Amino acid sequence: MQHNGATQPIVIPPLTPEEEEEVIHVRLGNDERPIRRVVKKFYTYTSLAHISHANSDALASTEEDVQKLEEAQEALLVELAQFRLILKKSATVCDAEARQVEEYKKEKQRIEDEHGTLRQQIEELKDALEQAQLVRKRKIEYDVIAERINALPDREELERSIQSLDNDMSAIRAEHETQNRTIHSQKAALDVVIGDLNTLRLMGKETDSNAAADEETQAAEEASSSEPSATQDVTTATGTPVADGAKTSRAVPEAVKMDVVDESQVHSQLTEEDGDIEMGEVAEEPKLKRKVREDLEEGEASDGGSDS
Repeated sequence: MQHNGATQPIVIPPLTPEEEEEVIHVRLGNDERPIRRVVKKFYTYTSLAHISHANSDALASTEEDVQKLEEAQEALLVELAQFRLILKKSATVCDAEARQVEEYKKEKQRIEDEHGTLRQQIEELKDALEQAQLVRKRKIEYDVIAERINALPDREELERSIQSLDNDMSAIRAEHETQNRTIHSQKAALDVVIGDLNTLRLMGKETDSNAAADEETQAAEEASSSEPSATQDVTTATGTPVADGAKTSRAVPEAVKMDVVDESQVHSQLTEEDGDIEMGEVAEEPKLKRKVREDLEEGEASDGGSDS
């Protein structure tokens, strides 16, 4: 039975592509020298055991073969023990590496958290920087405004200046009112003067008409009278009125001229005192003056005719 079992071949199932790839990766990642030594010791032990088993069947095994088999067995056990230690060491290394991986993951998470915290702090610092820049800008603007305010005079000086200006304005208003009253009074006086001039002009015209009538009467009497006595009586009768008329006609222009001089003086005084007379009033005075001048010219013409 043992012979039949030993002669039957052991069928090993083939590996799948995934298993082959995994084996390749494991072999690439592991050191194969301990495994090779174990396999070598195992092959040596199996070969010696097979030889010893064959010799036992043939009853030809010797002590030397048994000793070799025992040595091979001890060597295989030693290699297995070493390989077991190596496996334990590898397991310990794997555990340590797993712990390091966990620590690395924790460190990574901590770094990510710290990164997020630092990013948030950076954003907060940016906001704080913008706020500080805004405060600095406002402070600079405030300093500029403060310098301008400090350059201005103080409140008391401004109040004194305002009070002085108010007093000046009040004085100007009072002076303006005084000048207006003076102008109105002078206008009233000028109206009175113009009325007097008109009255004198009418009186001059009446005197001129009376003088002309007297002259015509005198000429008619001189032409019609042939007697010296009658002529003398008529001349005596008419001479006095004629002389009085001539004197009156000469006196009237002198008075009128004096009034015209007074009027021109008043008008020049009004022009010098105030330049704020209304346009209607300024336009009215030259018309009155021109009318008075025309009346005077008419009076002088009548005086010239009477003198001739």
